[in-house]
Amino acid sequence: MKAVHCPIDTSLNFTQANKLIRDLKPEHLVIPEVYIQPPGMAPHRTDLVIESIGEKPLITFKRGEVIKLPLKRKKGRVFIEPELASNIVPSEVRPGLSLASVTGELDVKDNVYTIKNVEDKLTGKRKMSLGSPAPIMEEVLKERKHEYGNLDPQELLQKLNQEGFHGAKLQHSPTSTSIHLQDEDTLIQIGDNSTHIFCNGDQKIRKRLRSIIMQCLKRF
Repeated sequence: MKAVHCPIDTSLNFTQANKLIRDLKPEHLVIPEVYIQPPGMAPHRTDLVIESIGEKPLITFKRGEVIKLPLKRKKGRVFIEPELASNIVPSEVRPGLSLASVTGELDVKDNVYTIKNVEDKLTGKRKMSLGSPAPIMEEVLKERKHEYGNLDPQELLQKLNQEGFHGAKLQHSPTSTSIHLQDEDTLIQIGDNSTHIFCNGDQKIRKRLRSIIMQCLKRF
């Protein structure tokens, strides 16, 4: 038996339900559309409705209707198929913390997220241009490295100087840190969750800078 907690008991009458809602003060309230208007047989019974909460509008839905809720989730639960989970090998990056990369097919149904094993749909023997067999996907993924961690601007400045980028200037702002390479007319912007390179479309410089930035991160 599985116990499920329901904030509003279906056995409550409208008076009790409205009192409970006022006490709970929910940020958003989603109810069936029929609950915001009196019954058809008794249109004068305005007490048989769910009242709105202050200035916040009620979110209603009809039977079979799909609606979008104004909710922003920061975290969500994702299920991994047993076959895929059995092949995950975590790597310890520091005592008590291990990381592992997962490559799979994300299936979303009824707000349930499931990562499934990727099946190779190609049949027959694949050949490379030189006639040798194509690499096996599992072997390629096993050799792939993943970078993680925070980027230290001072360490990046030293790496840039070692690689021949001189005259770099460090600039700070409330939201990010920037490194200006004046000779190359390039700006490296370092944020909390991302790093951007503005180099006027010079792909050669972009690739060099990307390689230098990767050297400043940890890998597993």
